[in-house]
Amino acid sequence: MQQLLNGVSSGVNNSVNGRGVKHLKRTRQELISLAADVATGRRLYEPSLVQTCSFLDVSVAAVRAECKARATANGNGSSDKVKHFVQTFVEGWIDLSEAERVQAFQAIDGPDIWKTLANFVV
Repeated sequence: MQQLLNGVSSGVNNSVNGRGVKHLKRTRQELISLAADVATGRRLYEPSLVQTCSFLDVSVAAVRAECKARATANGNGSSDKVKHFVQTFVEGWIDLSEAERVQAFQAIDGPDIWKTLANFVV
């Protein structure tokens, strides 16, 4: 099952990322199964900017301009993206076993994680 998810998951939320979906090396049946998962809501589909614009018949440039205007209005532009990432990370972290959490820390394995933890704990 994990092999099927490789290249499809965009993190801990098991979603299908539109930016890479065309490049998946899957059998026709695996693609049909993935499409059924998306169609039934079992898997979240996150379309790319180009796919979203194509679906809604608007230009990429216009949407980028709108995103830039919103970012300027928010003050930093990344707040919604960061909030979404943090929420996704926390949801995934909650589901991890102790052994999986150890693996996550080992994967990060750098001074940044200890510096961040020290700043948080103090």
